[in-house]
Amino acid sequence: MEKVQEGSQTIKIVSYHDGLAQRVADMWTKSKDSWGGSVKTEEQVLEQQQSSDNLDTFLAVLGEEVVGYCGFSVYKEDVGALYVPLLNVRPDFHGKKVGKKLLLHALTKAIDQKWPRLDLYTWAGNLKAVPLYKRCGFFWEDNDQYTHLMNFIPTVRNNELINHYLKDMDWYEDLKRNLEIKPDGEIVQGFTHYEYIWQKEKERVIVKFEKNGRGISYIETKDFQLELVMENHECIEEMEQQVYLKIKNKMTKPVSMQALADNHGRIRCSFSKSIAVMGKEELTVPFPFVVKEGEEPVEGKTFPAIKVDLSINGLETSLQLGILPKLPISIETKEIDSILVKGMNTYLDLELENNLEKDISASLTIPLNNYLLFEGDKYSFTLAEKEKKWLRIPVKVKECGCFKETITCEIFENDCNLLSMEKEMTLGLKGIGQRFVVENEKNWKMFNGPHQLSISKTDQETEIKGTDFTIFAPSIGKPYSNELSKLKPYKVSEEKVDSSIAFKMFYRSSDFPGIDIVLTNALFAEGYVKRWVTLINNRLGEQELSLQETFYDSWQQLYLPLKGEVVLFNELSTVSPSELASKDISGNWYFSSQSVSPFGVAWDKKSKIKMDSWKMHIESTTILKPNESFDFPPICINLGAYRKWQDWELAAEGIIEEGKRAVVNDIMVEFNNGNPILEKATPSTTRIRTFRNQPLIGGATFTINEKDVQSFQINTDELDVYQVNNQNRFKFGLNKINTSVNLPTKKVEIEELFFVPSDENITTDMLEEDGLTVYRVSNGVVTFKASPSYYPGIYSIEVNEKQWLEHSFPKPIAKSWWNPWCGGIKNGPPDLNMFSLLKEQTVCNFTTIKDKYKNAWTGLKLETTISHHQKWKGLKYVQYYVTMPGVPLLITFVEIIDHAGYRMAEENWHTNLFMTCNDKDKCVLHMKDDKVKNKQYFVADEEQEVNVKDNFYLSLREDKLYYIASESASDTEFYSNKEAIQLISFDKANRIENRLYKEPNYLLFTNEEISLALLNQVRRIVF
Repeated sequence: MEKVQEGSQTIKIVSYHDGLAQRVADMWTKSKDSWGGSVKTEEQVLEQQQSSDNLDTFLAVLGEEVVGYCGFSVYKEDVGALYVPLLNVRPDFHGKKVGKKLLLHALTKAIDQKWPRLDLYTWAGNLKAVPLYKRCGFFWEDNDQYTHLMNFIPTVRNNELINHYLKDMDWYEDLKRNLEIKPDGEIVQGFTHYEYIWQKEKERVIVKFEKNGRGISYIETKDFQLELVMENHECIEEMEQQVYLKIKNKMTKPVSMQALADNHGRIRCSFSKSIAVMGKEELTVPFPFVVKEGEEPVEGKTFPAIKVDLSINGLETSLQLGILPKLPISIETKEIDSILVKGMNTYLDLELENNLEKDISASLTIPLNNYLLFEGDKYSFTLAEKEKKWLRIPVKVKECGCFKETITCEIFENDCNLLSMEKEMTLGLKGIGQRFVVENEKNWKMFNGPHQLSISKTDQETEIKGTDFTIFAPSIGKPYSNELSKLKPYKVSEEKVDSSIAFKMFYRSSDFPGIDIVLTNALFAEGYVKRWVTLINNRLGEQELSLQETFYDSWQQLYLPLKGEVVLFNELSTVSPSELASKDISGNWYFSSQSVSPFGVAWDKKSKIKMDSWKMHIESTTILKPNESFDFPPICINLGAYRKWQDWELAAEGIIEEGKRAVVNDIMVEFNNGNPILEKATPSTTRIRTFRNQPLIGGATFTINEKDVQSFQINTDELDVYQVNNQNRFKFGLNKINTSVNLPTKKVEIEELFFVPSDENITTDMLEEDGLTVYRVSNGVVTFKASPSYYPGIYSIEVNEKQWLEHSFPKPIAKSWWNPWCGGIKNGPPDLNMFSLLKEQTVCNFTTIKDKYKNAWTGLKLETTISHHQKWKGLKYVQYYVTMPGVPLLITFVEIIDHAGYRMAEENWHTNLFMTCNDKDKCVLHMKDDKVKNKQYFVADEEQEVNVKDNFYLSLREDKLYYIASESASDTEFYSNKEAIQLISFDKANRIENRLYKEPNYLLFTNEEISLALLNQVRRIVF
């Protein structure tokens, strides 16, 4: 038990028990402002702890109060580590070393239990905690997707040789760390090394850990220096490599040591060598090894490692390096997303990467097969040293199903055969009526007609294509074990029954010896999934076991039974599991009416549903007799088989199918040939059409800016184009035109939006502000600025002397969750955070481009070239920000100049805006629907997350900004806390012939109310 003094009282570190649940709830309630959370109840804490897979939970207790919380569990994302899933200190105890005591207590437990390390996650902008973590021995991994920290102190404290030299030091007090809030690590030859330094008086000990191998790579003491080095982090499989043991004897007397390595995992390395190092001598001892073929390592997990055990004067240690195994050429087969039919012409896309340090040419030989017809049997290509590119091969579909063939790749250098390699190519060719399972290096994929389900080999997570739904590896307990997230099935099988295909995965539990686990996923052609777990008791005694299934869903347009009512949560009132009490859920289902296809989840009535912070748990319990097996009740998932929530609620078993009817508008009015830009002095025309086989006969009235202009008779059988006069009714900037079509049976009104540019010219100029070059563009209404030396985006937009963007120009800062933070608006690819982006080069220029109607737009283009980032190296893209004279509209889009070897079809690009949020002004979010005229969201101390689509705007006092994402954008998200307002949308790149681009997003500034129908029309402006 760890103790710390607080005034006259002592803060004690104790383990959680249910008797402390109410006090823990009080702690969370008093911490809610720091977390942006809500009030917690005793019942919620009890549920959370009962659903937890923590080995222990440490609490900081002062008198009768809980003031700190630290979870302690096995890390399910990787092997060989414990994990702190949640750490909190009550805000009024910040700065009183409570967090430090909790972390040191957790580290002591990890050391005592002989675990190699302790991991945790945080966020980059956590300015208070990151220095604490580093001071306690954590290293911040440089990763664009998350902020992951690893602590190797447990390895150090359990290392015989290192502790011999640390025996007179305090590992915490004498540890010297750089506490700068940025990722750690020194990169040498592709290896990332983390360094501990202990210094006491003249004694100094240095220990380095290599990131991917998670082991010691370097030790330096007063007596000697030991290091394991290689020439390259990447190793070509099945080719002999060299690892070097470097030894420096600092003493005058000789040192004898024994070096031993044996085959380990994928590493074939066997040697035993006695080494004598004379006084003041330095030696480099090479050892050969080979990396066997196998699965590609996953970033964030332990890589295959070459390990050397050493004994020095009777003291034991080991050195190791994690390596990245590579084939000579990496070949990734991209899925064909289309539903295929026999005889269809399509493409097979391959992403290629040359892993050799030389320019090569190569040819692929693809054998004859029953599924795809290739134009030839060989495909040749060239790759420069370390080059990436994608190759498109035309194919014709012979049959749908599991394409699985071994291709041969011959590799040449200067027309001389260098080597050959084989690669298994697997591909799921989905088609109506086809059901099969495809296994590749990363996952198993189930197909049944248009539906697809994927199970990751890395963590056994199951995802359903086309949804945000993820169901994690089942947990068995209690207490719950997460072993299945790392356990590999010893057998898999598939079975076809009626219209379904079932995939079974067989496991033997280590945490519950004698218990076998079978996980079954059954995918039905109609759009339905059943998933269940079978337990088999091979023990002699009776066993009570619980099953916990955990899943995540984005919950769009959600219907949920609560307190005997069915409650709708839509984009105006999104909800997360943390905001719901489990006891209030009065049904065993939920339904989500998504835009693509209805979705739903149902569970057995006897099972318990538990809400967590961002996920849900379903728990069932059984008593297993000896040699008995038991099928837990299934989880059922609707993938469109049930079209209405009422049907899903009533469904017990079986499939109910309903036809899907497409809705179209049967009357179209096209003004000015569809061109949304009007020249005030030029007469305009309108075209009135119908998709019916009967003409439109009646009258029509055109109204410009709510003033009657012209009425006339129409007969689309005789004429469909009509002249519109009175151009003087148009004004510079934004205009609305209403067309009223009066027919004998009905009246149809169609409103359209147009822009009239002014006669003034756009001004562009370069300035120097705060020592940086600034590019400024003004159209008389909208003024915006960029400075590529600051960051690759627009940092300032002013309209009517109001600043709409929050920024930190001229220097990035840490703000809220973000570090570094620049604000403004930018476009970019995924998995490229601001740390990495600011390392890259961006060039800014003024530009004039034309849209599809030949209208000229002027503004800025920012060209970014990625040269350092491992994934996106070679990517070059241009962001455009353009406008017209006097038009209150700013348009941004992206052209991808160099795709860096990626097909660039599935990556989600973002447009990220930080809106004005300061002491003087804070943007307000307004949303509208049929029932709520104007729902407003204000910035407050609590966090807010809102999924927005189209019918919303932001206001700054009386002025409005309508952000119109591209029509193909998958999602637009509004987030605010007391420090920041973020608006972010996501979209995939399009490819038309040789052009690769992301569709435009639009910023429309006005003080008028604009309907959703009019906002949609702005999207007609494309480039």
